[in-house]
Amino acid sequence: MIINEKRQEGNISLSHTQKFVLAKLLAAETPMVAYESVSAYDSQGDEGANVVAARDQLTRLGLMTYRQGEAAITDVGTASMTDANLVDEMGTLTDDGNIYAYATTPIEAEKELVTQQKSPQPEPDANPIDDQNAGADPMNSGGAALGGESGDAMSLEGLELFNDVHDRLKEKLFMEKIKQS
Repeated sequence: MIINEKRQEGNISLSHTQKFVLAKLLAAETPMVAYESVSAYDSQGDEGANVVAARDQLTRLGLMTYRQGEAAITDVGTASMTDANLVDEMGTLTDDGNIYAYATTPIEAEKELVTQQKSPQPEPDANPIDDQNAGADPMNSGGAALGGESGDAMSLEGLELFNDVHDRLKEKLFMEKIKQS
């Protein structure tokens, strides 16, 4: 069941695992090597499941192609990586892009970025959630933090819907405070 599917092509916020998958594609010399680099995770437990889910989501969104024996990044995928500062205007991987491309796992890439005192750039349209709930998984009633990879299986459309509801709730609370003043 699709609750609210909307796509804004130039406005896609990539997760760490999605950045990892797209960087692997750009770093690969051929579509066959790219296929191998993103297919190797099919049987690697939870970490592999997150990479597979990210790969499948990117394919559905049109950021990459994934067919038997070949995988490639699309122009939309390259534009999203440029927006995330992982690729420069010439289509070459930046320092952060290289970290994702040559790491063995998305978590390894994140650790390397932190080690270099470079936290990943926040997406320009990401809506920060109030400090109390920052990083909480909206689908987990226990409020567990997203931490490494637990949010990758959630669709971008679901996140957009959550952010929309969150913004409306903040606006309503603000208006109520004004009325009380």
